[in-house]
Amino acid sequence: LSGASAEGRCTYTNRVWRLPSMTAVRPEGRVAFEYEGHEVTQDYRFRIDSGIDPMIVKPLIPEPKAQRVFDDLNFGQPPRVTGEIRWRWFSPELTTVQVAVAATNVTYRGEHVDSAQARLGYGGGFLSVGDARVRDGSQWVTVDGFAYDAAAGLISFTNAVSTFAPWRVTRSIGPLVHKTMSPYEFVEPPLVHVNGVIGVRGDPSRNDIRFDAESAGTFRWWKLQAKGVRASVLSIGSRLYVTNIDAGFHSGRLRGGLEFERGRNEDNRLKINTELQDVELGALVADLSERTNRLEGRLSGTFRVDDGLTS
Repeated sequence: LSGASAEGRCTYTNRVWRLPSMTAVRPEGRVAFEYEGHEVTQDYRFRIDSGIDPMIVKPLIPEPKAQRVFDDLNFGQPPRVTGEIRWRWFSPELTTVQVAVAATNVTYRGEHVDSAQARLGYGGGFLSVGDARVRDGSQWVTVDGFAYDAAAGLISFTNAVSTFAPWRVTRSIGPLVHKTMSPYEFVEPPLVHVNGVIGVRGDPSRNDIRFDAESAGTFRWWKLQAKGVRASVLSIGSRLYVTNIDAGFHSGRLRGGLEFERGRNEDNRLKINTELQDVELGALVADLSERTNRLEGRLSGTFRVDDGLTS
């Protein structure tokens, strides 16, 4: 760690160094901090109030996988960071971080936001985020709890609520989640609630996550589109369930659900169980077929696929 200048007071008593009121200056800003270091135990503690680049603490994080979180972050200007950092020389696994962060003009995995604030904690390869609030224009996200376990390769969400375009959220989580959710397109950003756990190493077997979404706008999947959609999406292991579907569908209603199971060699199985009520037949057939035959009338009934195969 380096800086352009520093000033403050220093005491040394009983082999304990104390810097009770230090101020350090770097090109991008300054940080006020208190420092305490024990020569015998090799335990050290910083309390900080910082307006400098938080990337300077990256070398203190021993886990390379946890360091990747820093690699994915970019700040247009240094954030305000307050909190405490503890570690022990020659025992980096004992490093802990508890800070509050408030920032503007932030980019994470290519996704820009106007402002973000959260409480961050780190210890033992485990990153936690609480009380997160993110905003970009009229879109926003709140997250009561987020955690990343670097050793297990798991991400968890507790009461995450979003009005962001879903593809922005899934892309920030990771490529596997983004690919899994990409067939489902909301033209206008929906209101989404997220709870659960998801793997981040290409292995879906540990997935157990739920998305509850609703939107007054248009939703597209495969050759079909609906409007005024409410549904729940559950990713459990290699299976993806879309349940509690209730949507406006070609001047009628569509209700039901589907189950999708990812197989080997891209051989995927599909089950569908839906109910159609007073659907305009001509508009539905036009979505499903390229033929120009003109059909008229209204359609009500049940549509089921018990064991379909997709690729």
